[in-house]
Amino acid sequence: MLRQAIVVLSVTALCHPQVVARPAAEAARPGARSEVVQLLHDGRFDEAEESLAEGGPFPAGVDRDFLRAFVFYWRLLYDERDPGLKVAFEARLDAAQASAEARLNVAPRDAEALLWIGTAHLFLAELRATDKRPFAAASEARRARRALEAAKDTDPGLADASFGLGTVDVLADELPSLARKLTSILGLSGDRARGLRELERAAREGKVFSLEARLSLLLSARSSRRNRDYERSLQEADLAAASTPASVAALRGAARVRLALGAAPRAAAELDAALAIAARAPRTDRAVLASLLVERAQAELALFRPDLALEGLRRLVPLGALPPAIRKDGAEVARTATSAVPVPPWFAEVAGALGMDPPSSVDGEARTDNASWRKAIPALELERKGEPDRAAERLVALAAEAPDDAILALLAGRAELLTGRPARARSWLSRAEVSPRLPQAWLGPCLLLGGAAADLAGDRAAAVALYRRATEAPVFVAKEAAWFHLSVPYRGPS
Repeated sequence: MLRQAIVVLSVTALCHPQVVARPAAEAARPGARSEVVQLLHDGRFDEAEESLAEGGPFPAGVDRDFLRAFVFYWRLLYDERDPGLKVAFEARLDAAQASAEARLNVAPRDAEALLWIGTAHLFLAELRATDKRPFAAASEARRARRALEAAKDTDPGLADASFGLGTVDVLADELPSLARKLTSILGLSGDRARGLRELERAAREGKVFSLEARLSLLLSARSSRRNRDYERSLQEADLAAASTPASVAALRGAARVRLALGAAPRAAAELDAALAIAARAPRTDRAVLASLLVERAQAELALFRPDLALEGLRRLVPLGALPPAIRKDGAEVARTATSAVPVPPWFAEVAGALGMDPPSSVDGEARTDNASWRKAIPALELERKGEPDRAAERLVALAAEAPDDAILALLAGRAELLTGRPARARSWLSRAEVSPRLPQAWLGPCLLLGGAAADLAGDRAAAVALYRRATEAPVFVAKEAAWFHLSVPYRGPS
């Protein structure tokens, strides 16, 4: 949702702060706020709601009201198209604002109340932007900036205010050129460097929005049109994955970056760790669990195991109705997997859960008759067991026995690359790339691997040409890695 604030900033400038003084304390049980935030980061939304109910550790007031709104912020991150969630979120943000204003009427020098009201205005600005109400979004953004800067001026130690301020600054700097010129004329342009410093401070010192700031840093490193920094994105993924205590959201955020940038083994490990956390909490929200399962299936595709990707998608069936974005991503995994391996007998259930056509009309050039992957599975299992040399030997032998088999050539080339033989890898990958029998869904991965092999062989010009072609190939899990390696040569598995 934070990316949507770009719409807000494109139609307005942001106001200067008012200075107030230090906050008054709220009498919640020590540690209660952190416990709620941890529940949200682990996708345990119902349990967070229960801890915020009347009679719980939080007295009535803005602290409880804002956290109740924050529950819906996190719910919407997993199901952003649900209109009922959006209505409920807005109602709770209104309640949080009313509570904050009531506290400020009694204690006008309360920095924490300013933090809550400013962040509530920021979230409302995002809702207005997603509803295509730019002027209403601008009004909320002005209020958000004013309150957050006032909170920071009042209590310089309140690091959580830096989350919203940093986000606004980074997004303002990423506006289209015309909007940036307008804000520059008004003297109110964003400052990316300052925004990143604010986010870094919130990530390092924040008590509520530390993880949110870290995830925003992680996203900003990849999404900026003018300042894309994939190496920093991977560094931020390392920090997110190492955050303490470990959480589903942090591990998932790190894994998503690694999947996009071609580090599938680490992504798979982080998603497994997130799923283990979810398994210990039976009430983890089903949208959270479904997201993890789809992303784990994406990792299997990136590891060239479409058979296991389908097995992973099968775990979605008992979860019931899924959010549209999750169905869309899962269907893309299913289409790619079924272009390479035979459709299993239970696939109709998966197709139903994902809202796909029945198996008889699933797209794919090798839905039922391609046995290449089945032949290769024993060798691929050796790779998973830590025996890449034996796996490569078997895959090369299989490809040599079937010189017209594009999938076996692809797998042989990948195996040669993973075992440090880039020249031999290039030969197999070139054969697969030009074959009309290679399913289109696997062209991009083949080109990406070819670029990596060329890089390791010292042929940077050929590598760049292959990466460029990979960026133009049909969508695949690690497509962003092609953009990454256009600027940073491939130097081996990460």
